[in-house]
Amino acid sequence: MKQLVWVVVMAGWSLATASGQTTNLVPDFVMVKSRASLVHLGSIDSFDRTEGGTAAARHLLAALENNDPQEAAAAKAIYQKIIPNENFGGEYTALEWFCDYLLAPAEKRPGFLTDPFVTATFRFFADNDFATLKEYLKRKYKLAELEDADRPEGQRRQGFLEDFILFNNPRREQWEKTSKIYEVLNVKPGQVVADIGCGPGYYSFEFAKKVGDRGRVYAIDINDLHVQYVSNLTAQLQVRNIEPVVSTVRNIGITNQVDLAYMCSLYHIIYTTLTEPEKDDFVASIRNVLKPGGIFAVVDNAFVDDQTLPYHGPYIARELLVAQLQHYGFRLVGAHQFIPQRYVLLFRKDDRLLQAGANEPVLPSADLNLIRPGSKRSLVHIPNDASPDITREGRKAARLFYRAIDQNDQVAATEALKIYRDIIPKERFGDEYTAFQWFCEYLTATKSKQRAMLAPPYTKDYFMFLAGKNYEVLKKYVRNRYHLEEENQEPEPHRTSGFEAVKKRHLPKKEDPAAAIALKGQEEPSPGSPRKRTGQQDEPLPSGPPRPVDKDGKPKLPEVTQDQMAFWRDFVLFNNPKRESWEKTSQMVRALGLQRGQAVADVGSGPGYFTFKFADLVGNRGRVYAVETNAKHLDFLSEICRRYKLRNITPVESKFNDICLPTNSVDLVYLCSLYGVIYTTSMEKVKDEFVASIHRALRPDGRLVIVDNAVVPEGVVPYHGPYLAKELIVAQMQHYGFRLVKTEQFIPQRYMLFFQKGAPLSAR
Repeated sequence: MKQLVWVVVMAGWSLATASGQTTNLVPDFVMVKSRASLVHLGSIDSFDRTEGGTAAARHLLAALENNDPQEAAAAKAIYQKIIPNENFGGEYTALEWFCDYLLAPAEKRPGFLTDPFVTATFRFFADNDFATLKEYLKRKYKLAELEDADRPEGQRRQGFLEDFILFNNPRREQWEKTSKIYEVLNVKPGQVVADIGCGPGYYSFEFAKKVGDRGRVYAIDINDLHVQYVSNLTAQLQVRNIEPVVSTVRNIGITNQVDLAYMCSLYHIIYTTLTEPEKDDFVASIRNVLKPGGIFAVVDNAFVDDQTLPYHGPYIARELLVAQLQHYGFRLVGAHQFIPQRYVLLFRKDDRLLQAGANEPVLPSADLNLIRPGSKRSLVHIPNDASPDITREGRKAARLFYRAIDQNDQVAATEALKIYRDIIPKERFGDEYTAFQWFCEYLTATKSKQRAMLAPPYTKDYFMFLAGKNYEVLKKYVRNRYHLEEENQEPEPHRTSGFEAVKKRHLPKKEDPAAAIALKGQEEPSPGSPRKRTGQQDEPLPSGPPRPVDKDGKPKLPEVTQDQMAFWRDFVLFNNPKRESWEKTSQMVRALGLQRGQAVADVGSGPGYFTFKFADLVGNRGRVYAVETNAKHLDFLSEICRRYKLRNITPVESKFNDICLPTNSVDLVYLCSLYGVIYTTSMEKVKDEFVASIHRALRPDGRLVIVDNAVVPEGVVPYHGPYLAKELIVAQMQHYGFRLVKTEQFIPQRYMLFFQKGAPLSAR
C-alpha cells in the first residue's frame, strides 16, 4: 500500500518526505478552518450508540445465548453494512470477527486462533460460554439491567472491557495499518521500549518479539486491571522480556533508559484531563528515561475536516500536540499518516527548545481564525471528576467537616474552617471548598448570625436541601465524594489509559468513564507481577465513618449512584452562597445589561442560580427560560418558583442537541461553564445541532453570551473544573454565525464572550 504523506499548508510547517524525514515542523499557529472542534475527548453522548450498532449487538447476544448461527449471520449482515459508514476504528470489526468465528465450520475455527495473542483475547471473552463477551454487549448497548451499571465499580468494569475490545481487536490491522507503524518505528533486537498506556498489551507483545531476548519492553499503564492481564499473559505465554509496570498520573514508573518511548491513543488524555503540574511531571518522566538519540513516538487520532469518516472516539489536532511537546523540549523529526484518522509523530529530545513556560498560554493574533499556543499549557482541560485531584489537606478538612455536621461538633467545624481558609486561595479555585466553608461558618455562628446567613433569597432553600434531616444529603455527598470510609487511605489521582472523560451534568450517563481506583500496598512485587510505585508513609488522617458492610460482613455497594453524586455536586457548586466571593457574579450580571421585558434563555441552568437573578431583572413583563437536560434540577427550580410565586420563569427540559425553544423567542442566550465541555465532548453532529438551535431561538438582533473558564498564566490558580482558551470559542463561533462584539473578564479564571447573531462564516 502506498504511504500517505502530509501536505501541510500552514505557515511555519514544511513538507514531510515519503521516508518520513521532516525538518522545521514546528507550527507557528493552529488554524481554525471550520466549526469543528480541534479536540474531542471521546464520543460520550448517547448518539454514539446507533440504531444499527444496537441491533447488531442484540443479534450477536442472541447468537451467544442460544447458540443460533442465524442470529450471528444477522449480526454480521448489519456489521457489513454499517462498518464503512460509522464508528471507524471502534468495536464493530472486533464483534464482526466473533460473528465470523461463530459462523465458521468447526474444522475452520482453529484458523482464527493461530496467533497466541489473539487466542488469549478470544479466551478472555469466550471462556465460560462467552460470559465476558455477553457482559460487554449488555453493558455497552444497555441490553440488560445490571445492578452495578450506574455505580463506580460497574462503570470501571465497562471502561475496562471497552478498552480491551478496542485495543486487542483481532482485526485492528485492517483499519489501523499497524504494520506500517511498526515499519517507521524500526525497532531493533536488543533495544529497550517503554509502551506507555499499554492497555491489555496489543503493542507490548509485538515489541517483545522485535527486541528479542536481549531487549526489554516495559508494559506501562495506570489501570492495574490492564497491567495485571499483561502480567498474567506473559507468564502464560512464557514471555520473559516484558516487565509490567503500574504507573501513576505523574510518573510512568520506570527509571531505566529506553530507546523508544511509545504512546498510542493516550496523549489526547494527557493533553485534556491532566492538571498542568501532573502533565509537567508525566512528560518529564518520559523525557528523563529517553536515551540520547532515542525516539518518543506518539500515535493519536487525527482531526478529520472533510467528509472522511472520523475516528469513532477521541482525537486531537496534531498541531496542538506538536506545539506543546516543543515547549517540553521535544523536536519533531518524523511524521506519517497511513490512514486519514490517525497520525504517527516521532520526536527527539532537544534542550534548545526548552522554555521557561512563563509565556501567555495563547498569544494574540490579528486573525481570529489563528490560534497561537504561547506556552506548554493545554488550551483545553476537562478534569476527571471520577478521581478528583483531592489533596491531603482537602481530605483532612472533609473528615473534620463530616464530623462537624454529623455530630454538631463546633471544634471540628472550627478546625475544618481553618484548613479551608488556608487552602482555598491555593487549590481547586471555585470548587466546593467555599460552600463547605460557609457551612462551617454557619455551625460556629451565633443564633442571630445564623438567621442573617439564611436571610438572602433562596439561601435557606439551598441550606434545607442539603442540611435537612440532620444534614442527610450533605453527609452522603461528603462521605462518598471523599471516600471517607477508607480509613487513613488517601486516594491516588487515577486515570485509565484508554477512553476516559468526565461525566458532566449536560451529558447522559450512558458512557460514563471508568471510576478511579487507589493504588494501595507498598510491598515489593513478586517476579512477573506488576511493579507499583512506592509511596511515603504519612501521619494518619482524622478518622471518618466506618465502612458500611452487609449482613455477611462484606463491603456494601456505594450508597448512591454516580448520577446522584453528579446532581448533588452541581447543586453544591451552583447555588453556593459564597459564589459571589470568588466569581464576582454581580459584576457579570451587570455586564449583561438586561432590560425589563426581555426574554432570556439560561441554558444549562442547573438549580437556577442565574435564572432567579435574571427573573428579577427582566421583571413581570419579561421571561426567563431555565433550559436544562437534568430533570432533577428543574424539579428543584420548579418547586422554588411555586413556593415564591415566580411566574416569569419557564422550566424547559432540553436535549443534548437542542435547547428546545421556539424560533425568534429570546433576546439573550446565556451559557455559563457549559460550552467548554460541549466543545470537547459532544460529537460534531450533536454540537452543530445544539448551536443551530441557539441561533434559531435568538431574535434577529439577539445576543449569545458564553461564560467559561480561562487558561490562566503561570502562577495563577486555575479554575478547578473544565476550561478552554477563549480564542478557540471565538474562532469556532464565527463559523456558526456569531460575531464577537465584546469581552469582559473580572477574574483571571473566567471570561465573558458577547456575540451578535449573524450569518454563518462557512459551512463545514
